[in-house]
Amino acid sequence: MPKKRIKNKKKIIILAFKNGVGWIKLINALLGAVKRIAKNPLVLLPAFASIAIFFILVYIFSPFLIELVIEMMVLENFPETSLNALPFQLIELYGLNLAALLVFVILSGILFAALNYWYAAYEKLVLDGKPSLEKACGKTIHAIGQIISFTLFILIFAFLLAILLWFSLMATMFFELVGLVLLVLFALAGFYVVIKFVFVLQALAFGKNNVKKALEQSWNFSQGRFWQVLLFVIVVTVIYGIITSVGTMVSELFEGEIESMIIFAVFWAVFLAFSGLALASYYSKKAK
Repeated sequence: MPKKRIKNKKKIIILAFKNGVGWIKLINALLGAVKRIAKNPLVLLPAFASIAIFFILVYIFSPFLIELVIEMMVLENFPETSLNALPFQLIELYGLNLAALLVFVILSGILFAALNYWYAAYEKLVLDGKPSLEKACGKTIHAIGQIISFTLFILIFAFLLAILLWFSLMATMFFELVGLVLLVLFALAGFYVVIKFVFVLQALAFGKNNVKKALEQSWNFSQGRFWQVLLFVIVVTVIYGIITSVGTMVSELFEGEIESMIIFAVFWAVFLAFSGLALASYYSKKAK
């Protein structure tokens, strides 16, 4: 048998072995998150606190957001203008409401980014043999500047992507095929970048990195294992759908609005804790 063919077979075997180990680590990360919660239910407290703060934000911004929803979704009060002038007309009509929505999105993004950082910091402390809720809180507070910077980076990226998608949508008015192709390409590119940056917060928590270095590490982390990372994200998303659906059904069994909200918050907190710990566990296993 030629040496070249033998080498190719060895490479295939090694690649298959690595992929097999990768899938096992993926499953272990998901099961590990469940074990962390079962072993120490107090890890749910940060998730509960984040949900409580989120509800407070919703309460504060609800007058602006509800008015915007009613005007645009219910009454369909859209300005009668061309597609390219529509964003400027919307800003002119609903500038205050849109500003409130932007602030709400930024604050909510920072809140849940900090929560994911907390779970990554806690996982790192567990692996170091020093599990502590208080130390994880301290690390999160210390890194709040980096968390804010990363959140703003993601929002700016989302804004730029939205502009590209908008221009692609406008292009379909003149060159339908070209516009559709650009729309699909930009959407796929945006999706690809999001997957590559899934583990930035974990990279921040596991190492003494700045945001730029953490972005590089997250990008390199999925190198050669993009489909595994994608599958991991899909699985977590499916679990989110299952947990929230069950939470919604259970909460509907209670007549009181407050009781229903509390029940749903419990299910939501379980998912937030699970996803945060699963991401941190997966990153720690693959980063070794």
